[in-house]
Amino acid sequence: MKNGMNPLALYDKNKVAYNFGLAMRKLRKEREMSQRYVATMAGTNPTLICQLECGEKEPRLKDAVGICNALGITVEELVKYCETETNFAWSMDEIFGG
Repeated sequence: MKNGMNPLALYDKNKVAYNFGLAMRKLRKEREMSQRYVATMAGTNPTLICQLECGEKEPRLKDAVGICNALGITVEELVKYCETETNFAWSMDEIFGG
């Protein structure tokens, strides 16, 4: 255990980021939107969209709200989508580190 951190906590966070990214990518592609378009509409940059979709970064609430607005859904709908599409249910606290 490095710095007293539970190694499973890191795994769980990575799993959340990965599943969030998978759902985000699937929804974006279903809507035939580019990463650049979603980034522009969300007020962020395409690099962040790519990092989120690849599970390289955990979503911040501000970014998730902007991305969901760009996709035409709520954050709550994205979480429900993740639960049904990835068979991995998690809470808002797990997503945003609460």
